[in-house]
Amino acid sequence: MNSPKIDSAKKETKTNANSRSRSGSESRREAKRVKQKEDDDADSADEKPSKSAKPQQLRGVTGLKNLGNTCYLNTIVQVLASLKCFRDALKEVEFAVQSPTRNGSDEPADGRSKRNRGVNSLTKSLQQLVGELNAGRRLTVEPSTFVQAVHDQLPNFNGHIQQDVQEFFCQLLYKLEKERTKGCSEDILNCVVNRMFTGQWQSEVICTQCSNSNLQIEKFNTLPLEFPNKYYKNIGSQNKNVSLDFLLKIYTKSERLGRVYNCENCRINHNYGRTRRQSVRTEADKRITVLESPKCLFVHLKRAKYSHTSGQEKIACHVDFPEKLNLTPYMTHKASSPEYVLRAVVVHHGKYFNSGHYTTFCYKDSEKKDGKSSGWVQYNDSEVTGATIADVLASQAYMLLYVDVELANEQDSS
Repeated sequence: MNSPKIDSAKKETKTNANSRSRSGSESRREAKRVKQKEDDDADSADEKPSKSAKPQQLRGVTGLKNLGNTCYLNTIVQVLASLKCFRDALKEVEFAVQSPTRNGSDEPADGRSKRNRGVNSLTKSLQQLVGELNAGRRLTVEPSTFVQAVHDQLPNFNGHIQQDVQEFFCQLLYKLEKERTKGCSEDILNCVVNRMFTGQWQSEVICTQCSNSNLQIEKFNTLPLEFPNKYYKNIGSQNKNVSLDFLLKIYTKSERLGRVYNCENCRINHNYGRTRRQSVRTEADKRITVLESPKCLFVHLKRAKYSHTSGQEKIACHVDFPEKLNLTPYMTHKASSPEYVLRAVVVHHGKYFNSGHYTTFCYKDSEKKDGKSSGWVQYNDSEVTGATIADVLASQAYMLLYVDVELANEQDSS
């Protein structure tokens, strides 16, 4: 005769078994139901693509992990890495650093001095990071070494807070050139910073009274284009599109200055024969034109407007920009006719510039040895997806990169 405890245990075991059996059956039914729903959803998706579907990650193209508000940094690195001329120049720096020595001495075999072999950490970390991106072996790379170098050498960008991508780009180029003067091979980084990204504009002021002209020439790494005044005054209601051509015309049009111009020629004529010298203020016309265009032209659309209540608000109107750009109408000397093709677009997402997010579209040139094809790619930190030229032209651009047509053709054919 079984004891009450044994009978109770058997009853409990049977109950648990039945429960597990029912649970297993219910799980199988639930899995079948979910599978059927997925099949139905797939059929529905074939009929009508879902707008919320996440784009497929591209293979052979590497994204950058966001280490805490570093999207502005990731964006610029991806843009620079997309330029073959920049990648090639960095490879030359690496060759100079790794050049063998002659007869075991400190002097390298290529004749460079020991001073010229050193590469500062910002340049070297960028060189390594661009190399990893170009290899395309991983879906995502963590740019911790480069971020640390930026924090160490660019104090304004220390800390994990949102920064302006245009300011970072200009400071990065400045620092790369300063590192060159401290020890890098001068001809290599000089080619990258000066010949590729640096242009010159000319400011001419003509006195309306004596027609005397005063010229000033300045270098630029980005061409800063302002919007019409009405866009800054009424920032919340910009519904009308503007074109890049229109903004360039505003930038280069003649501007009448009030009686604020101190004309040296008028001052000399006015004070001729007088013992007491007087300054002379006259009206003048001022015009800015592009004197020398760079091989890689960065255009900065100045969307920011300062607000006492909310900081830097953004002018959110769409700017129509072309795939091909001719700068001839905006040049000082019309005989020069620089033609460009679009190669990158930096986009800011959000209402305010002290927050939000940066992404970029880059044209990836072909790498024939690896069988990769050319085309547009969208970089959103670690997420990398394919894009069309229609996607690019429809974006809310903050910075545009145009590359000289001849240089672009060289990159595409190499």
